[in-house]
Amino acid sequence: MKIFQTLGFMVIVVAGLAFLPGCDDDGGGEGTWVVHKGGTVCKGYDASRVAGNDVYVATDGSDDNSGTSADQPFETLAKALCNAAPGQTVHVALGTYKESVLLSEFGSSSNPITITGETNANGDFPMMDGDWGNEQYFTYGIAIIGEDEEHKSAGFVIENIAFRNYTDAGILAVISDDITIRDCMVTDCGFNGINPDNSGEGFGFDLIEIDRLLVTGIEATRNGPEEEVGPQRFLGNDVSVWGCTEVEVSDSYMHNSMGGGLLIEDSVNVLVENNRMKNSELEAADYWDGALWLDGGHDVIVRNNTISGNHGPGLLITDEGVQYPNGSYGYVIDNNTITNNLWGISIWNFGVCPWPDDSIIDVNNNNTVSGNTTNYKCSEWECGVGQPCD
Repeated sequence: MKIFQTLGFMVIVVAGLAFLPGCDDDGGGEGTWVVHKGGTVCKGYDASRVAGNDVYVATDGSDDNSGTSADQPFETLAKALCNAAPGQTVHVALGTYKESVLLSEFGSSSNPITITGETNANGDFPMMDGDWGNEQYFTYGIAIIGEDEEHKSAGFVIENIAFRNYTDAGILAVISDDITIRDCMVTDCGFNGINPDNSGEGFGFDLIEIDRLLVTGIEATRNGPEEEVGPQRFLGNDVSVWGCTEVEVSDSYMHNSMGGGLLIEDSVNVLVENNRMKNSELEAADYWDGALWLDGGHDVIVRNNTISGNHGPGLLITDEGVQYPNGSYGYVIDNNTITNNLWGISIWNFGVCPWPDDSIIDVNNNNTVSGNTTNYKCSEWECGVGQPCD
């Protein structure tokens, strides 16, 4: 997999940027290192806090309003989010918001900013839409960005918001602490990524180097690159988790996408529980994604998930970097149902078949692996004996 080189890559692509009070970007692309096209870039230390505990946004509001009540809402999420402070709740009314907001060095782990969407009896959410017109698309819906380990963002809850039509991801969170994404929807994102380190891959949610991450109750569908993207066919994921610690992904539905449902890569102390991953296309030009792909990291529990109907591996467990899990345990696969995929469970680059030692991969825990074209597949050293798969 291609990943962000988060601490070494300090380039930004800028087109059509907006800059509000509370932002330190001068229009020349110096506000953050994250590669993006379009959007509003803000720095937390420049925010002008809205009075009170609650901030309101509605499509029929005005950015000249106070934003302090449902009768005086801002019109744009950018105005609200760029001036939100720890402990505040941003209330987003139903409607479509064609925006992209990148928040750098925002928040507090002990006092999170909550971004919550209004819902109705039909289950509708406010929609962030990356289609800004004239065949131009924003890169991210909401990006929560740390500039480095000493200048992180922290403490965000995003709930009851839908995301669609962003080229790289509906949500990006990177170098941050204490991020919760709950009861959201993401569709048709990651279709034509501009970030060069991702080599054409695209995502619903792209979550990188986060300490304490919760993703729960989401639905993700039709995410991942268009087949025409790049000289080869690259895939993506509905949810990509890379280099994170203390992670839970639970009670979510990922389906019908161009690539995997969930990638857990180089992450530690992870629980993947009570999710459904169905009917996705996992075949790239020269490799396979997994509906659930575990690579690197350790102390990962996969429990009570249903993985079915995917064209490729239902559960893929790999060691691309020849790291060999070195925690108290590697991966515990417990009470999952993995049926009607091309392969049920596929592993490679652990140096032994059919399975490594149970301390590395423990699959003897009431799993149902049946009805797949091949239930189990094992490759000892697909990338060469003792060699990483770069």
